[in-house]
Amino acid sequence: MQPEPARLVPIWDIATRLFHWSLVVLVAINLLLGGKDPGLSFVVHVLTGYLVGLLLLYRLVWGLIGSPHSRFADFIAGWPAVKAYAGRLIRFDPPRFVGHNPLGGWMIVLLLATLGFIIFSGLFGAGRETSGPLAATLPQFLAHLFGELHELASDVLWALIGIHVAGVLVDWLLTRENIVWAMVKGDKLLAPAAAAAEPPLVGRFRAIALAVVMIALFGAAVARTDFGSLSHSQTNRQSSLSGD
Repeated sequence: MQPEPARLVPIWDIATRLFHWSLVVLVAINLLLGGKDPGLSFVVHVLTGYLVGLLLLYRLVWGLIGSPHSRFADFIAGWPAVKAYAGRLIRFDPPRFVGHNPLGGWMIVLLLATLGFIIFSGLFGAGRETSGPLAATLPQFLAHLFGELHELASDVLWALIGIHVAGVLVDWLLTRENIVWAMVKGDKLLAPAAAAAEPPLVGRFRAIALAVVMIALFGAAVARTDFGSLSHSQTNRQSSLSGD
């Protein structure tokens, strides 16, 4: 009798895949724009920042109610699992995982946390020519501190993105598994026993309902933002702080 062939099994739901690639595009736009210069580019920087923030909120909720491999409980591993995986990785023999591997799972947490801090500091931060939507609610010295931290966190994000991409490439090379394509298509080729053990994805209704809430929040944020006040010279305010 011939062995049963491997088969494609849905792993990543459409909500997780849309989140991932939308985040890639929006973060790229924001990092390339920089957000330091006033004008249209800064308005786009703020709008994409709102969208990134709402995507993060969406992902936090989806990490609790989404499909099995999209949930935090599935990919946030304890230290023994991380240590065991790292040991095999050092020996160039990492095991395959249906979802995220232990190191990849913690990299996702670190990326999400860093992005969350970037959004938070961007809302309250102020620079020489631009300021965040909520910067006026803070004392000037604190707003400028958040502005500096916002830029620092953006530099950290560049480094994390580089590590993340390198990790994906190393995993691809060592396991021969194209996880990038899996995040595009949503399925993986699994052995019969593993395929049979896979739980189904959740229905799309909860993803759509959550998306509607996020769209409403985005509209509310845009409506309450005075974009004209975000781009202005703060030279005089900085001079008053320094006593000049």
